[in-house]
Amino acid sequence: MAEDSTNFESMTPRELLESPRGSYLIAKALHYAEQQISRFPEERQASNDCKDMLRILNGCFPEFAAQFRENDRAWSAVHKPQAVDLESRRDEEDASDT
Repeated sequence: MAEDSTNFESMTPRELLESPRGSYLIAKALHYAEQQISRFPEERQASNDCKDMLRILNGCFPEFAAQFRENDRAWSAVHKPQAVDLESRRDEEDASDT
């Protein structure tokens, strides 16, 4: 397996910002920030900030934005809450009590 020889720690903040890693980190931060802000109660949401974050994410980092959306869909599919049939559960409990 080839190792990435880039030493990000030796870069200046500006160099890191302008590197592919910097682009990824900015895109990820925008994605997470938008997700968190959208979970706030409506009166606390900075909707213009969210819209602008999404515009920057989708306009400047479209490949990352698409990958983040795909990752979110895959995670949701795996971690989707299971519906519980309470009536069947009660019937099972009643049957085990007898």
